Amino acid sequence: MFKPFYISSFGGTATMWINKVLNTHHQVVSYHGTRSIPPYDSGTNDLSPDDFVEGMKVSMENSNNTKVFGAIHGFYGMSLSQAIIKHEGVFCAVIRSPIKRMNSLFNHHYKGIQKTGEEHWDKNISVYQDVINNNFDHVNTDNGNVTTSSTVNMFSWICNGTISNDIELLTGIGADLNFKMESLVQDRGYFKHFLEVITQGKIEVSDEYLEQIFTFNNVNKHAHVEQSEQQIFDSWPDIFKLVYKNAMIKHGGESVIKAYEDLDYPIIDNMKVDFALDNNQFIQVE
Repeated sequence: MFKPFYISSFGGTATMWINKVLNTHHQVVSYHGTRSIPPYDSGTNDLSPDDFVEGMKVSMENSNNTKVFGAIHGFYGMSLSQAIIKHEGVFCAVIRSPIKRMNSLFNHHYKGIQKTGEEHWDKNISVYQDVINNNFDHVNTDNGNVTTSSTVNMFSWICNGTISNDIELLTGIGADLNFKMESLVQDRGYFKHFLEVITQGKIEVSDEYLEQIFTFNNVNKHAHVEQSEQQIFDSWPDIFKLVYKNAMIKHGGESVIKAYEDLDYPIIDNMKVDFALDNNQFIQVE
């Protein structure tokens, strides 16, 4: 008998592509970005974790147990883990190089706020240059208190959310159940293992299926060559680098760096970079 699965993600980890290719398998039904059954957008008819998993279980029973039901990217962190475990299902996560994920999430949210067509953004760096050109990376002092723009606050939310979510999941379920996005979109053997884990080995993962999904619309945009972590970091305004540094320190400092480096994720060693506020601008201190 099939058991439900849940794949946790903070976003920026190719969850739409993963969900699409999971649903390509004739024995899998996967929901994306929802907390309800039937699957409305998050925020509409949201269910508790227990009721959500119960809904997946009932759906499987009504399919005469011919399909395994699961979901991805709706409930964050470990919030659905206990409900899945109670029904003997599999709870796992998708993780990604943190600097690349922060970059992806910021690009997504910034473009949405600016309501600018995708054609304007030929490279990721142009987004950060736009931030600088429009003085969205500014800081001010108000009676001795430092205040930042809404754009900086948004980047701070992304940095802190990414790191805290990753550490919660790495601590809660271990590295083996945190599947690396970079491998999922490029390595057929790795993706096959992932699918066997979430379905508890109860469906066939054929070579024909893998061939189909890895030639599907040229796989996924994330499978192509991206900017390196260093290139992305160098494109950030100084205040973004400081926000990143503070987020790393806040959530554990060296222990956070080690957790990422154990996954072979490059971490720009910004812990040695110091900044100071001068005339309402952050400047690097030699």
